[in-house]
Amino acid sequence: MSVSNILLDIGLKYTLRAASKNIQITVGQTEAYLYADPRRLRQIVENLVSNAVKYSPPNKQVHIWSEVAPQGTYIRVRDWGPGIPPEERNLLFSEFGRLSTQPTGNEGSIGLGLWVVKKLAEGMNGEVGAHFPEEGGSVFWVRLPSKPPA
Repeated sequence: MSVSNILLDIGLKYTLRAASKNIQITVGQTEAYLYADPRRLRQIVENLVSNAVKYSPPNKQVHIWSEVAPQGTYIRVRDWGPGIPPEERNLLFSEFGRLSTQPTGNEGSIGLGLWVVKKLAEGMNGEVGAHFPEEGGSVFWVRLPSKPPA
């Protein structure tokens, strides 16, 4: 399955919600193919993009892209929000892992989104993670097995 179309569709889907906070969504184009369930992949990416928009302050950007690496294909979602305090990062992908960081537009959160992302990725022989650039924000990623183009 080609990742590009899924990322573009999700970027478009969240554009209106992001626009209410003057957040621009950009999608990088890399041709990548995965062994993955399309519904589960959409749910993973939608959760990551939804969180990025939810926790980003107004007038920022959310960037979605994929990268092919020897160990699989990575899908990454980058935001320029407040980031995650170092002492709370171990809670990120846990069930009901509520952190001190709050949504910026009164959106709700029950602490299950990233846990669901992790479980869905693991069910497709993948893994998830995050890193926190020095300049701020977060990059959440999922790695799934690559498939050669047909």
